[in-house]
Amino acid sequence: MNIIRTKDFHLFLYDNKKVSVIDLGYNDGSFERDISKIYQTYEYVALEANPFFKATIKAKLFNYAVADESNLNIKFGVDNNNSGASSSIFLKNKKIIDIKSISLKDLYKLSTFEKVDILKIDIEGSEYSILNEENISFLSKNTEQILIEFHSVKEY
Repeated sequence: MNIIRTKDFHLFLYDNKKVSVIDLGYNDGSFERDISKIYQTYEYVALEANPFFKATIKAKLFNYAVADESNLNIKFGVDNNNSGASSSIFLKNKKIIDIKSISLKDLYKLSTFEKVDILKIDIEGSEYSILNEENISFLSKNTEQILIEFHSVKEY
């Protein structure tokens, strides 16, 4: 087993098998591009609340905001000058749209993966609210590796 470092500094364990990936915060698909260069075969489910972004390779992309519950209306701030800074936490100076929510458990069901090999979380400040005790317990039983980018709670 090897440790892989991608060009945008994601680190994860690698063995040469088919992997299942869930990507929270797909953005422009840079993480999927990294995965596609490393793994010969992979399954990929992505979540991106900003409807501006589209799947770039083969990801099944869903436009939801991840939250503790599914089917909530979430206020989501879209930054037209910096689409990567769109967020449900940082709303100042952004165009506000409504996005439906999905819980982690419901997203895992939607993926139909038996087990998730890699979960990437880069959700612009919302990572703190979804990493509660119940979800951490769920993830510990259903996920091999978790990559998280934590964001400052101060608005940028």
